[in-house]
Amino acid sequence: MECETHKQQTYCVYCRDCEKLACPVCLSQNHKKHDLEEIRTIVEEKKLEIKRYEQRYRTSLLPEDDDNDFLLGKAVILNNEKYDETKKKIKDHEQFMKNEVARHINELLVDLDDRLKTNQLCISQEKKKLVERRSQMNEKIREIRECEKKTDIMEILKMAASAKRYFQKLTDEEIIIPLSSSVFVKGKSPESLKTIIGSIQEENIPKQNITKEIKLEVVKIYKTDVYEVFSVDPSNDGSFFSIL
Repeated sequence: MECETHKQQTYCVYCRDCEKLACPVCLSQNHKKHDLEEIRTIVEEKKLEIKRYEQRYRTSLLPEDDDNDFLLGKAVILNNEKYDETKKKIKDHEQFMKNEVARHINELLVDLDDRLKTNQLCISQEKKKLVERRSQMNEKIREIRECEKKTDIMEILKMAASAKRYFQKLTDEEIIIPLSSSVFVKGKSPESLKTIIGSIQEENIPKQNITKEIKLEVVKIYKTDVYEVFSVDPSNDGSFFSIL
């Protein structure tokens, strides 16, 4: 391969200290007493490095994303249950009040709806982030597999560096699981209309309620040439569908 700096020369070794390919002229000018290695050896090392990133994705990042997707689904259910429960409390309490408290009751309901929408929006955004993240990871894996078949040292070096940056970014990304919901608290003070009726406040959802296991039963088994199934999600009719 022709040296980018010295056009009449070809690369002959790889400098581990500088992490660069070098031709004979490069060696004499910039790499004296450096740790040098055969290009063929470096190619094999970089291919192994790329393969380790792929294995890391399969054994660590993918299962973690499946867990986060399950937690987000449970958060939707728990937020809706808390919403229904709190709305009932508000309606029951309203029966004890006269016409002068109707305005504040409506304000409470608006506040409750806004809080629910905020949580739902957060969950929706996190689920969208998971879908985009999976799509990007699949594309990166496809690029890695294509690169494994190549012999061009520059392409392999670029892919190794790109895979390193990408999977480090995935490790640093955080999936936010909403663990709070709205709760209605009755008022205790007679000082004002608002404090007499009560208010909407935040209440933490116990994490064990979200992480409770769901038992699945195998109904049918299908053979497919699809490389991998990323998740199995429940439908409203009790069946399940897969994301490939």
